[in-house]
Amino acid sequence: MKPYRFHREADAEFTAALRHYAGISPELGARFYDEVDAAIADACVRPKLFRMIDPPVRRRLLSGFPYALL
Repeated sequence: MKPYRFHREADAEFTAALRHYAGISPELGARFYDEVDAAIADACVRPKLFRMIDPPVRRRLLSGFPYALL
């Protein structure tokens, strides 16, 4: 698996979104966390599967949440 890291602003956005969803429901927060974790793993293993939006940046949309990994 390729290594990854969050940009400082993306990390803050992820933390805020996680708190938001967990504030609605702990289960929803867990679903959001699991979806992001699965998307990261998927993008690290198969990065070329996802659409290139601004070379060399690719976008991996999350399922069920209005977010994407770049």
